[in-house]
Amino acid sequence: MNKRAAILTLLNVTAMADGKVTPEEKQMIYDVLEKEFDLTEEEVTRGLEENTRLLQQNTTKMVKEAVLVLRNECTVNEMKKIIKLVKDMTMADNELDRREILIVELLTMLTA
Repeated sequence: MNKRAAILTLLNVTAMADGKVTPEEKQMIYDVLEKEFDLTEEEVTRGLEENTRLLQQNTTKMVKEAVLVLRNECTVNEMKKIIKLVKDMTMADNELDRREILIVELLTMLTA
């Protein structure tokens, strides 16, 4: 897993945490990946579909791997930016779910 896949994993698992991915959450994933990694809409679509499939197979493994990649490859400032992106994802649909909050709290602890 590379840094881009790790960020996608964290955004996707946060969007999926409450059991539904809203259009606003999906749009945020597209916006982040297109802007931060200069990807086309088609590239984001393929990556998101594959990531969703892998998360459905083994969420715990994917999240652990994402956190390890980010801990090893990101500076403190990059981690702060990623955590902010995940926090922003929790509010993308204007509904704050306790499972989304838990993901942010765990991510903050695991990357400290």
